[in-house]
Amino acid sequence: PGTYVKYESSKAGKRLERGEGSFQRSLRAPDLVLTVDTTQRYQKVKGFGGSITDAAAINILSLPETAQDHLLRSYFSDEGLEYNLVRLPMASCDFSLHAYTYDDVPFDYELAHFSLRDEDTKLK
Repeated sequence: PGTYVKYESSKAGKRLERGEGSFQRSLRAPDLVLTVDTTQRYQKVKGFGGSITDAAAINILSLPETAQDHLLRSYFSDEGLEYNLVRLPMASCDFSLHAYTYDDVPFDYELAHFSLRDEDTKLK
């Protein structure tokens, strides 16, 4: 209680640099006043994470295996950002190599023509 951890990246060269600090009561900065009311809860946070798009998967898979392992550990391990959620687009998205869906047959309510693409089985 009363402490925080931050991860900072910058144009000057910081890359997910970890920093820690303590909250101080009644500290005033000349151009910023931030008040945290710890008794007011607006929402529950289930976790933090990112998106695994086709482009993200292609880039991860283009790395050497040791770099892939290091990258994924930096996101998901206790020593990293501790992500615990990922979002996967259904079919293609704006970060896919081409547009695709799972069933392009009109009125196929039984999904008889449904099929996953290579991107879904090899990348996601």
